[in-house]
Amino acid sequence: MQDFTLLFLHLSLLIIGSTASPVSQFSPSQQPSHRSFMPNFRWMYQQASAPSYNSYVSDSHVPNLYNSESQTSNFYTFQTQPSNSYASPFEQSRHSFYDLPSASHFLSDSEDIVDVSVDDIHTTNTTMNHCNCACGQVDRKQRIVGGNVTKLHEFPWIAALSKKGRFYCGATLIAKRHVLTAAHCVEGVNPKDIKVTLGEHDRLSKNESVPVIIRKVKRTIPHPDFSLSNFNNDIAVLELESGVDFEAPQIHPACLPEDNDANYIGKNGIVAGWGRLDERKPTSATLRKVEVPILSEEECKNVGYSAQRITKNMMCAGYPEGKRDSCQGDSGGPMQILSPRPGKMEVIGIVSWGRGCARPNYPGVYTRVGNYLNWIHAQLGDDCTCNL
Repeated sequence: MQDFTLLFLHLSLLIIGSTASPVSQFSPSQQPSHRSFMPNFRWMYQQASAPSYNSYVSDSHVPNLYNSESQTSNFYTFQTQPSNSYASPFEQSRHSFYDLPSASHFLSDSEDIVDVSVDDIHTTNTTMNHCNCACGQVDRKQRIVGGNVTKLHEFPWIAALSKKGRFYCGATLIAKRHVLTAAHCVEGVNPKDIKVTLGEHDRLSKNESVPVIIRKVKRTIPHPDFSLSNFNNDIAVLELESGVDFEAPQIHPACLPEDNDANYIGKNGIVAGWGRLDERKPTSATLRKVEVPILSEEECKNVGYSAQRITKNMMCAGYPEGKRDSCQGDSGGPMQILSPRPGKMEVIGIVSWGRGCARPNYPGVYTRVGNYLNWIHAQLGDDCTCNL
């Protein structure tokens, strides 16, 4: 009888194992041959809807797998490349690992991306509604020495998005009732679950020198041609339930580019956010920034990414040796440059995706905001952007 009971239990366990959830955990030795993952890193397997590939979503609890020097000094991600090297590293959005939407997945180099031209996706000529208010103001007294920010609220247009109380993405204030972010930050997310925090510097501090402003989201407007299968058109506008007073000293809107044909090649873009200090560390409590050189489309297509991965709606920025980059949690946040207009900055990119963080030959990839100016203004309704 005892032997029969043991046999029955053994068979039951086999049956349970064979009918388990399609979300399964892989050990490094079990990982598929076409992709190698980090040692001891927990992964969940998710069957993708398309039959040509499988997608992988990182688990929300990420262990610290290696020691990597990260010199922060109030500057965003001075990351030294770890000594570990991995073949075929993964690609991912710069969404916080703490709260990835279940639909997110990572792309393989074998996937084809249909590059839709700018003219094809932005055919509507929209009258741009401007207000007589100031945007993108830079504090002329501010000094940045060796990349170290010496003043709070340097970028008063940066917002933090939280879902059910948990920070997960960045955004940019562009009008009194609208912020700009990445489409993958809001895809499949109920607007009622999102809150936008403005005037934030230290997310964990309860004693900010100036009170933050929190707004609920009325609706999310991801670009209609965005798809998680390729991250092309990774841009969204969020309408707030109530407007923001620009008289607040720590909150001002960003300037959008005046020219969608502007050439940024060789210029240094400044990316800011509360993202991870490296791939395996938690998101940052304080707002940080990094300055990275902007590459040409040709340069971007000749780095580690396959050429078909990069579309005309994307731009790359980073160093050949890695060194500095945006990281998970920075998604949706701005890349900005000094504007041709004196004393101002303008937002030219949105943190979108990349392969790991600060890896040699894999620069960060950003949504090119200038390609969407008509579309952005079409979503604002009677709201207006500042032009002073």
